[in-house]
Amino acid sequence: MNGKTAPLSGVAVPEKDGVSLEVDVAIRAPVWREHILDIELFTKRLVKTTVANVMCDDQLNHAMGTTSGECSVVFADDAFVCDLNRDYRGRNKATNVLSFPGVPVPLGPHRAWGDVVISIETVCKEAEEQGKSVADHTAHLLVHGVLHLMGMDHVDESEAHAMENMEVKILDQLSIKNPYEAD
Repeated sequence: MNGKTAPLSGVAVPEKDGVSLEVDVAIRAPVWREHILDIELFTKRLVKTTVANVMCDDQLNHAMGTTSGECSVVFADDAFVCDLNRDYRGRNKATNVLSFPGVPVPLGPHRAWGDVVISIETVCKEAEEQGKSVADHTAHLLVHGVLHLMGMDHVDESEAHAMENMEVKILDQLSIKNPYEAD
């Protein structure tokens, strides 16, 4: 499962009136480009699809209380992610994805939703172990990370169930198989 995957250019993103989103993409580990073609377009499509789905969900949209925002996605390596995980979470090890939610701007509806950081070595290892493409696994982790930025979590069973359902719904729209289903 090592081949490059084309961006999700043919995917229709759900529309929500008045929703504005800026996505900044930083590639700290250039090896990412060996696994995902046009990683910037791939990322923006995934983030916008995720945000549009949350904004189209009346209950989640009400909880967000904003119609525009920005986020950044950093494609890094294990060393960078390990440093962040140690410094901000007290865990001295790499992980697949980290989310750092932002803070709403006090005056106005614009919000810095935060940052998502994904590690190439961990993603590649997990994708191989799970028999998935690196692009599909990255898509799942990116959706997962953005949902964290938007306030979803998986601390208790009901939250985890709601978050997994939203992930599966979004990935299905992108023609990506349910990551929680066994083959």
